[in-house]
Amino acid sequence: MDWRRAEQLALRERASRLPEGWVMIVNPGPDDLPFSVSPGREFDAIAKGPDGGIVYEVVARGSLARSKDKLRAIEDLRRRIQGIEGWDLEVVILSAPEIVLPDSDDDIHNRISSAIQMADMGVDSRNPYFVSSAFVLVASALELTLGRWCERLGLRYTPNSSAMAALLVSEGYLDAGRYSEISRYQSMRNVLAHGGVLEAPVTAADVSALGELARQVDGELRTASAEVSLGHQGSSPA
Repeated sequence: MDWRRAEQLALRERASRLPEGWVMIVNPGPDDLPFSVSPGREFDAIAKGPDGGIVYEVVARGSLARSKDKLRAIEDLRRRIQGIEGWDLEVVILSAPEIVLPDSDDDIHNRISSAIQMADMGVDSRNPYFVSSAFVLVASALELTLGRWCERLGLRYTPNSSAMAALLVSEGYLDAGRYSEISRYQSMRNVLAHGGVLEAPVTAADVSALGELARQVDGELRTASAEVSLGHQGSSPA
């Protein structure tokens, strides 16, 4: 079972146990939360009731022990939420997904090409679902690109482009500006993947732009990893 499916099942199970009159919102927006959030900050789900609510954070088993920053962020969030009457935080811990990433770059290129073709078909047939499906497909090419580089660089794979981009930025492999771009596309992808509707429908141009972003990020990470490797060699004793 993949991570996304496991997350959906876990949240669905919790939604089934909510009291009458409560509703769960997956991937809530800033207006759904009882507090202000920094740009790009995402939450997995919240449940709202007549007199309060619950914020859900889904994490991989062992991730809190491995990441002090993640643990600190969770504890800060818990204190913040518990200061709001009627609200609480539930951390949902799942087993880490066992995901085998393809070894060949062909899979990434094929996803991008297929997505662009699908988007063009959607435009020709005036079928917006083809275009939105193409966007989700090309987003998977970006996620695969980031995932493979995390694997090559010895960083932890997370099935979320924004999270991997943040990690690559923190390790000096990506420019911070790329994180903003990737995070915006990740938010759009999340809405579409969960059956939502964006304020402005995605276009074939969006699909092409995201495919080009995946190619550019791949090239930038290739260059950055080579520079780091050369730097390590240069610092070696003669």
